[in-house]
Amino acid sequence: MNKVRKFVVGILNWFAFSYAITGMFGGKTPETLLIMIAKFINLESPLYPDSKYIGRNVKKSNDLLQALINSYIKTKSEVTLDQIFEVLKKEFIEREQYGRK
Repeated sequence: MNKVRKFVVGILNWFAFSYAITGMFGGKTPETLLIMIAKFINLESPLYPDSKYIGRNVKKSNDLLQALINSYIKTKSEVTLDQIFEVLKKEFIEREQYGRK
């Protein structure tokens, strides 16, 4: 039953992400790519393991990423962009190595 649930959630996330992407093809800015990444992480974050990583659980890591992306869109700061990449690398990519729920 758990595999069926993961499959259904994956399909629903794919449709939601596909819908979001179709509305973003008009813009060709880096902000568009960051918004797509944020949308994807927001949809997939419930499937990451619940363990704390670097002192944050998945929800807090997701909230941090969303806040950093919003900050970058407003300020265009390279420091914020570096922080976004570090959060993606350390808190989502490395967490993914431990498998999904």
